[in-house]
This record gives sequence, structure tokens and C-alpha cells, in this order.
Amino acid sequence: MVQTFLFLLFLLTYFTGALAQFTLTQPPSLSASLGETVTINCKRTGGSISDGYVSWYQQKPGSSPLTVIYLDSERPSGIPERFSGSVDSSSNSATLSISNVQGEDEAVYYCLSYEGSGQSTADPHPAKWCGLRFFTEQGIREEGLQSINLTLMITVLDVWGNMQVHYGLQHILVQETWKLSNTNWIGIVHTAGGFSHQFWSLRGERRGQPRGSVGSRRSVVARFSAMAQMFLFLLFLLTYFTGALAQSTLTQPPSLSASLGETARITCTKTGGSISSYYVSWYQQKPGSSPLTVIYKHSERPSGIPERFSGSVDSSSNSATLSISNVQGEDEADYYCFTGASSGQSTVIPP
Repeated sequence: MVQTFLFLLFLLTYFTGALAQFTLTQPPSLSASLGETVTINCKRTGGSISDGYVSWYQQKPGSSPLTVIYLDSERPSGIPERFSGSVDSSSNSATLSISNVQGEDEAVYYCLSYEGSGQSTADPHPAKWCGLRFFTEQGIREEGLQSINLTLMITVLDVWGNMQVHYGLQHILVQETWKLSNTNWIGIVHTAGGFSHQFWSLRGERRGQPRGSVGSRRSVVARFSAMAQMFLFLLFLLTYFTGALAQSTLTQPPSLSASLGETARITCTKTGGSISSYYVSWYQQKPGSSPLTVIYKHSERPSGIPERFSGSVDSSSNSATLSISNVQGEDEADYYCFTGASSGQSTVIPP
């Protein structure tokens, strides 16, 4: 009987901060049988791993990232004790351990490290993501796939919304092949410019016919209507953030439609804590692409984002708004609302 393995594939990305440059790296691959313990290391070069808290996030296809570890080793409510985190100053690295690995642990995992003085007036917190994806051989075989292409996109999510992110390397294309039984796994590493997080896209074929996406992020973007007047559907997700002392929730409407040329307004309301205590960022994600920052630090636009996009925060309604004027067909996408701590205090948990 073929043994079922979980394959953990890791990313390497580069980040340049406002005051200093640092890099988080993870090994290229790791495998573990179901029931075993998986240890994921995230090593920092440039500065000390102890300069800022480390958090780990789990993201499953079609869902928002879920915090599994924060403040180096703390677990939010509802996260199994099988998940644990630690930081080793001697090796300048952080570790996420998952004991008794289960099929439900299949996901993308992100390592986030940030630093700052803890003052609200301090320079922006450099933030850096590393990520991984693992899946079961059994799950692939059950799909009856004959060939599978694994596409890896590496980008950076400026989760704090405090600064523009620059790559140490840009437009680098690397292709590697992993061997899994009789199946060739092709990994393509592509560092395209932008402000976004990392994810894996797994594609294959069944019986020689196009299969589409398997195990990848499922697109929830509506298509244009076949009617004479085309409507743009903007679909949104709910993102939950759990703090050390309190839980806060960001909610957005499930969908929104607007005629081409009109103005679309997307409201993100926070319950639990003040919207003004956090910087708000907005991300746009199109099918097959990583999220792109369109607004950061409440209302700032990154270079290259049209002036049609604007952001605002209303303390009275405890909400943030993304406005898109003169809506174009190219605006069809998922839009995410994120918040990040401006102070970096121990009671503030990154999303």
C-alpha cells in the first residue's frame, strides 16, 4: 500500500525595510507521514529574530489567513495544542511545530516577523512573509490526475500597510522539479513586483483532459453578465483577527455590483476595538494572481495604483471604506480589508 505523505514546500523571499534589510528563509522541501511531527523553520538574516514578534498563519483554499501562533509562541483560542511556536536566538530563527499531523492541516502557512519601537509615531514596521503549502499524495491520487504542474508565486504582503515594499530581487524565474512516485512536480518561482502575499497554484489533468485548479485558491469572482449592459461584481471575504485579550472581526458585504463608469464603495466594519487603533490596507486579488495592495495606511496608494482608488476611515461608524470611481472591467476582483498594529505592543496581534 502506498504510504501517504504530506509534502511541505517552502518559499524564499526578500524584503527591504525603511531602516534595515532582513530576509526570512525556509528550506526548499520537507516531508512527513500522517501522525508525525512537522517542524517548520523560519530563519532570519539581517537583524535579530528577537527584534520583533513572530506570528504564524494558516490559509486554506478559499479562506482568509488564520492566526495559529502569535507573540512567538501563543495560540489563539480554538487552535489545537498540536500547534506550537518557538524562537531560538542562537540560530536566529523561529519554528512552527505541528504534532500528530492530520489531513485537516493541509494549508498554506506563513511566517511573519516585524519590528519597531512600539511607539505610534515610530518609523514603519518592516514586515515579511514566508509561506508554504503541503498536500497529501493520497488526495492527489484520488483526483485521478495524470500530470500536475505546481506553480509557486512569491510576493510580499505589507501586512501593516505602513510602507512600500521593494524586492531585493525582481522578475526572477526559477524552475525546479520534484519527484513524487511516478509523478513529476514542477515548481516555478516567480518574484513579480507588487504588494501581496504568497500562495501555491496546483494544476493538473485527469484522463488527459484539462482539469483546472486542484488544491489551489478557488476563484469566487463573478463573470461579466451577457446582457447588453455589463455589471461588475466585486466579491469579498471576511477576515477574522484574534488578539491576546480580545477578539476583533472585520466584516465586508458578500458581494457588490456596479455599472461600468460608476463608483463602487466597499465598507469594512470592525467589531471589537477601534478602527482607528490600526492601519487599514486594501488588497485586490484577481484569479490566478497574488493579492495586490491598492490602499495602505488608511488612504495611501502604492505607486502604479490609479487615482480612481481611494481609502478612508470613519471613527464614528468604526469602519473603513475603499472607493473605486469610474469602475472599469479590469477592476473585477476579490478585495480584502486588512488591519495591522501601529504600535507593536504585546497585546496587539497582527492579522
